[in-house]
Amino acid sequence: MPDDPLSLLLRLAALVLAVFALFALWPGIDLAVSGLFHVPGEGFPVADMIWPDRLRRAIWGASIGMVAGAAVACAVAGLRHGPVLRLSARDWAFILALYLLGPGLLVESVLKRFWGRARPAEVTAFGGTRQFTAPHEIADQCLHNCSFTAGEMAGAVALALSLALIRARWRDRLGARSRSVTRLVIIALPVLAGAQRIAAGRHFLSDVILSTLVVMLVATALVLIMRLRRPL
Repeated sequence: MPDDPLSLLLRLAALVLAVFALFALWPGIDLAVSGLFHVPGEGFPVADMIWPDRLRRAIWGASIGMVAGAAVACAVAGLRHGPVLRLSARDWAFILALYLLGPGLLVESVLKRFWGRARPAEVTAFGGTRQFTAPHEIADQCLHNCSFTAGEMAGAVALALSLALIRARWRDRLGARSRSVTRLVIIALPVLAGAQRIAAGRHFLSDVILSTLVVMLVATALVLIMRLRRPL
């Protein structure tokens, strides 16, 4: 858990504004990055590749498993008034709240539903019929399941943060090699998820970056709220 969640929350909020400003001033960054994976006349070949899609599905499945497991573990920990797998009921509740408020409410139910940003594969620059819009623009180029922000990226970041919490609670039981491996896995999950979504033409770079920051903001806000009630 961060030592100063309020300071981190403010820094993350400033970073979100900076990212919006960057892509507002230079929106071509999104098109340039997505263009690296686009083949004229073929679209985005990665979208049809089996192994990247299996990886995407595996990460998404792991997120669903984490939510289900956290719900059960939270209930059990609350009933027995003791930890489950070394995590308290508050720890499991944090994971549940992170998924519900981050990927669930803010990303899927609000941003993706009302922002109206077309996906890379749908815009005219890559053979589609819809107009490209910068991430700060609320558009009418998509009616549902839109590009901004990246839902699966949000889930991958929530999964990584959840695993980081679990790793912290198990740290004294892990050897140096296990700590290194788990750290690598935690970092790799969102990186691979974001790379696949961009390469497959499903999201722009800005979607992936802002999805990451949105979930981190939610996580930090939750830590701050929980510390105001009782130190973690």
